[in-house]
Amino acid sequence: MKWWENLCQKCGYCCFKKKLVDGVWVINFNNPCEYLDIESNLCFFYEKRFEMCPECKKMTIFKALFGDFFPDTCGYVVFFRKMGFFKIIKRKKI
Repeated sequence: MKWWENLCQKCGYCCFKKKLVDGVWVINFNNPCEYLDIESNLCFFYEKRFEMCPECKKMTIFKALFGDFFPDTCGYVVFFRKMGFFKIIKRKKI
């Protein structure tokens, strides 16, 4: 799914440790995934990331729409929340 992966802006937010504190996601920018190249924000083992890192989770439409730790600049957030994804579907009558 190349189009799906092309939505990613490579901000690296997905690859930092995060935890829920009092209902708010807190991202620890001092604690990146061990496989994240913090200069390029790319994974050293991108093609095998789900095998290499048990904490690496697939991005889904649900996460893009409702995940509250993604920045507004996240390509998935922009596409699914800001660009009116549901309007696009309605127009296509899917």
